[in-house]
Amino acid sequence: MWLMQRSGLVLLVVALLGLQSCRTAEQRARIAELQALSQELPKFPDFQQVRYEDISKPGIATVTYYYKSPTGFASVKEFYRKELAARGWTEEKQEGWFVDSDSPATFRKGNYKIILTRDDILVWQYTIDFSWRS
Repeated sequence: MWLMQRSGLVLLVVALLGLQSCRTAEQRARIAELQALSQELPKFPDFQQVRYEDISKPGIATVTYYYKSPTGFASVKEFYRKELAARGWTEEKQEGWFVDSDSPATFRKGNYKIILTRDDILVWQYTIDFSWRS
């Protein structure tokens, strides 16, 4: 039984690695471009990265960084508002009755978008998505 479970896990890992290698050259380049974009933006001073994910499909790519920090969302949002505005990014106006100080902040520049989110329920509190859409 143990050997069958282990074999199943090995097959799953091989399949996931195979999917990763099935990316086109354009998709790999787009992910690398988003990773470079994320490195150009200063990280909030006390952010501790706890996770990373990326995904790409034809016409869309996203890299996501997950962080822990004891700092309140208002301070983090203000930091990124200043940093992104200085780099030519525009913050999308949030509308609706449910929008408050805990709502995500979304910034755009051409086909690129950065979304800053806070969630106290998860192990990480902050998520920053860097995405491109054709």
